[in-house]
Amino acid sequence: MGTYGQIFIDSDNNSTTGYIDGTWTTTGIDYMIENRNLNSHLVHDNSWKWTGLGTTNVSVSNNTTVYEARVAKTALSGLSTSIKVGFKDVNSSWNTVCMLSASGVLPVYTLK
Repeated sequence: MGTYGQIFIDSDNNSTTGYIDGTWTTTGIDYMIENRNLNSHLVHDNSWKWTGLGTTNVSVSNNTTVYEARVAKTALSGLSTSIKVGFKDVNSSWNTVCMLSASGVLPVYTLK
């Protein structure tokens, strides 16, 4: 694992809102967890302009092979019953080491 883990969440399952990441197709990423901080992206564009929401609603556990994060559902506004999630492992030079999914669309998860 690299220095930084980034979890990207399309909380409303809507590709016309949120951050546009050229790595994946049809993204509308509303939240990112990075360095144990929850961040939101308020506009629909590809600018790296995230609003920090702090660490209160986030817990992260990671080691050399695993990166796990939890975020309170109440911290994600406009939460749909289906969300998309992606992950990037980033080194200290901010270069992507690996990512899930490696290409294409972000996988969809159904919330209970």
